[in-house]
Amino acid sequence: MESIPEFLKNNDHYLKSCILYEVAQKKPIFDSYRTFCDTVGQDAMEYRDFEFWYHRFCQGELDFDYDRSADPAPKALMDMPVNLVRKIAENLTSSERCPLRSTNHDIKELSDSLPPFFEEIEIYTSTEKMEWELDDMQFKCKNNYDESCSFSKPMTYEENYIKKSLEYLTPVFKMPNLRVNSLSLENMSPEREHPFIQLEETPDLDGLLPDVPFHVKEVFFSGYETMERIPEFLKSNDHHLKFCILHEVAQEKLLFDSYRTFCDTVGQDAMKYPDFEFWYYRFSQGELDFNYDRSNDPIPKALTDMPVKLVRKIAENLTSSERCPLRSTNHDIKELSDSLPPFFEEIEIYTSTEKMEWQLDDMQFKCKNNYDESCSFSKPMTYEENYIKKSLEYLTPVFKMPNLKVNSLSLINIEDIGLFGERRESTDLDGLLPDVPFDVKNVQFFGYDINRIIHFLSAMKPGHLETIILLGHNSRENFKAIFETDQFKQAKKVYIHSDVLSSVDDLKNFSHLKSFNCGMFAILEPVDVLRILDIVSTFEELGSCIVSFYTETYGHQYIEKFAEAIGGEIPEGPQETYTFSYQRAESNDHLELEVASSIFQCSINICKT
Repeated sequence: MESIPEFLKNNDHYLKSCILYEVAQKKPIFDSYRTFCDTVGQDAMEYRDFEFWYHRFCQGELDFDYDRSADPAPKALMDMPVNLVRKIAENLTSSERCPLRSTNHDIKELSDSLPPFFEEIEIYTSTEKMEWELDDMQFKCKNNYDESCSFSKPMTYEENYIKKSLEYLTPVFKMPNLRVNSLSLENMSPEREHPFIQLEETPDLDGLLPDVPFHVKEVFFSGYETMERIPEFLKSNDHHLKFCILHEVAQEKLLFDSYRTFCDTVGQDAMKYPDFEFWYYRFSQGELDFNYDRSNDPIPKALTDMPVKLVRKIAENLTSSERCPLRSTNHDIKELSDSLPPFFEEIEIYTSTEKMEWQLDDMQFKCKNNYDESCSFSKPMTYEENYIKKSLEYLTPVFKMPNLKVNSLSLINIEDIGLFGERRESTDLDGLLPDVPFDVKNVQFFGYDINRIIHFLSAMKPGHLETIILLGHNSRENFKAIFETDQFKQAKKVYIHSDVLSSVDDLKNFSHLKSFNCGMFAILEPVDVLRILDIVSTFEELGSCIVSFYTETYGHQYIEKFAEAIGGEIPEGPQETYTFSYQRAESNDHLELEVASSIFQCSINICKT
């Protein structure tokens, strides 16, 4: 690996290939220069020279042998007379003058002779980020939690940001006799994580420039048609592509991360993964001959070429998630994979109008809705497909695995509410769960209506499903249909977050459970609570339960009424809880009862002893 930077520095064309590759990744110039120096070496090229070739390549000028000797020498700030610099400095703010102190001695003295003044300095720190404001200049540095950070000046785009911008900008170009020394038109995407990745569709700037030609001395374009030529230029020559791979190797990135960057930069069709892998490892070992003849090399073995017994040894050491793709290879390996029962400790699926996320044990995935019939997958990859459809391509095969066992399954659907309170249609997961019921021990639902919950429950084996948890707001309409499902009738534990029961008699549906938690939307008097105890005391399997309901009296007043109804000792002063023991008729069993009351609401916690 140590020989690669020296190899690159030995040839001017090699270095320019590295710069071109950075340009093709559409990164800001200083980020590109930092990567270039970290990869090739701090002494490989001065920033001015890097900047020259960077901007030249951006403009579509791809001649590596361009002769710069006839170009005028560029002027820098330090070449100006000090008196002229003083005139400039006097019109700068304190923040803008600060960098002048790092130029030369004379300009530093000049800057220091102008007393700095700030109206306000504000500094904010947290584990997530550090932000600071110097008068009207704002800055932010974000913690990436991987020993790196992201620095930016926050920019917020309002709705119709192009139209709003043109309201302010167009009048400038309508000024008569306009003269511009340097004009830059850069097409950048505000919707992506990196501010220099170009938009797939150019924003409409029609009407910005005047109808009458005006005087421009220098113009710079970025992100328009010239940028689109670079990937094709790289793909036109085998050596160009190998320089790109060598550049990735020199950055000491992981193989697959390098290949993803390579494909995003040059194109998905530039090189197949096995070929990229070959050159990546060859360069990693210091073999830098770009003309190496591979025709005499043995044909590499693929997974499908291995003996099934050897594949079995490998498959036995894979997780259920890792084995899932094996079912798409060939018939023998599919049968082998299916012979190893898949088991997941936990599967969690989260859907909203914004994204779909899922977790298979310790493996996490995310597919984000781009709201333009496209989506972005976990490690940013953009697909021109609906985000739910793309997510199900990865997730559905997991549930197709035969003899699937899942300890805990969570299905979470976040309902999106618009700016004016309108509810947006929930996403649909039809076809996700298998037609043949599979083995789930514990299931949790959030944000689904009763019909969808019953649909999902039908895909789970009754008797194997022990715990059902219903979180969020569950509609009372048609809720009792859940009581009729075999999955509910054979469950051991049920927890219902919302108030769905209409009467005390509804509790009889819970008689087979070991524990449950539910709420009633009825107002109950103390005599009704005693009726709950009469019903619950007949549940043979019950260990504990919690029932909540509404009251017509305030907190401690209900506690006093309850104590009086059972003939117990009335507590002195306001009490929020009351505990007593209840003996079941014709039995030695006791129920320990704790009543907790708040504002017009009460809950009872019952434990069998």
